[in-house]
Amino acid sequence: MEAAFPWITPDVNTEVRKQAQEAVDTDILPRQRRQIEQFRKEMADARVIEMPNTKHECFIDKQEDVVRAMRAFLSGKSGANQAIPRAQLFCEGPAA
Repeated sequence: MEAAFPWITPDVNTEVRKQAQEAVDTDILPRQRRQIEQFRKEMADARVIEMPNTKHECFIDKQEDVVRAMRAFLSGKSGANQAIPRAQLFCEGPAA
């Protein structure tokens, strides 16, 4: 939940934390899953890289992983089966 709502710290009221977790479980994660699946369907030759439990700034938090994926993408070794590889990096949100 901290990835989705970093301002909700452990000392925040239990009811607020419960509501935030419910939003993650019933709205945020299902919406992310739909977006990822839609991208996979529409871009069949693309590679999707998911980074669970990261914030929008995943390129800072997980710099080594992002740089590795970018280098693979730019070198054409990203796993995509096309002349110009495409990738989508989903950084936000908690683990599914």
